[in-house]
Amino acid sequence: MEIASGLTVAAPRRQVWDFLADSKLLSGCVHGQEDVEIGDDGLSFAGPATILLGSRALRFPASVTWLEQQPHVGGRLRASALIGGHEFAGQGTIRLDDVDEGTAVRWQLDIVLPPLLQENRLLAQLVQNIAGAVVERVFSCVQAHLREVNGG
Repeated sequence: MEIASGLTVAAPRRQVWDFLADSKLLSGCVHGQEDVEIGDDGLSFAGPATILLGSRALRFPASVTWLEQQPHVGGRLRASALIGGHEFAGQGTIRLDDVDEGTAVRWQLDIVLPPLLQENRLLAQLVQNIAGAVVERVFSCVQAHLREVNGG
């Protein structure tokens, strides 16, 4: 299952990259991620995360690891979560490009569903919608943080 989207951040590409490459800052944009452990190499973080499903909150362990970084250009990441005894894993790319308004941030994420969900089209669509909303929220947080830092 693939999710792809993007947004424009009113900040220079170098500043956007510095935020994305800093595991402490990036982990702060994962909703409900508390007690974050940053990997020794600074390229990963893990901790409990939260997804809001209506009026209920689902809390689960999650991790993100940079697999490849091209400073100020983008890179590849791996994310995983353990929800209800099922592992959800994904690999994605982030690409940064200069635009008149600042930096275009484009992302693409391929999610591998647990076998049980692969067989159920309705549940797979629900997971895709939730994952898309989570990723959008992370990048909207990055956008808001950099807007605030730049006085916008």
